[in-house]
Amino acid sequence: MLCHQEVLHNPEWTIGAHFEVLPHKYQAHPTEYYMEFWDVGGAKKYALSRSLFFKDAKQQGARWGCCTSGLILVHDLSNKKSHANLKNWLDEFIAVAGDLNQSLSWGKTNNNILEIQLENGSTLLPVLVIGNKKDLLGKAMKITYPEEEGKEEIHLSAQDPKTFTEGSHAQMVMKSFFDKVIYQQFFKNQKHLYRTFSPLPSP
Repeated sequence: MLCHQEVLHNPEWTIGAHFEVLPHKYQAHPTEYYMEFWDVGGAKKYALSRSLFFKDAKQQGARWGCCTSGLILVHDLSNKKSHANLKNWLDEFIAVAGDLNQSLSWGKTNNNILEIQLENGSTLLPVLVIGNKKDLLGKAMKITYPEEEGKEEIHLSAQDPKTFTEGSHAQMVMKSFFDKVIYQQFFKNQKHLYRTFSPLPSP
């Protein structure tokens, strides 16, 4: 939906991985970048195939002098087990694609985008959490997940065509996240250049 701006009426389980590309203009200057998405299936039965894609991401990073630049964790708002699995998926990714010899700390930018910092300070990974299927909750239902320090989460419905319309909260969060990813990938060693992030509107 994000890449094609249209509702997927017959969504299917992600088996293995699905790839998409989205153009994005970095806020600090007019250059257009292409954001490449690897949508990896989160079901338990696909754990082995997930590890293969995580390893491939790490190998490509070594080959091209880059690494995975950002991580989007998606869970089902109507399924609490899905939310509980977020940390498991993150641990699984770090174990395969990260450095097992480094410990992790969690921080929060002024735009509330979660970051993962390796202990030696060499890697900073922006992370965004998305709760999908908001339409299945119903008006009377409330989300009662406990607050987790340092976590920015947006709730949306992939069946709502207005979710990512210009100026919407979800779109602004995504744009800010993409800017953070681009900064981390290309400009983190040029601290005097291009580091401008607009404050996010309230949902």
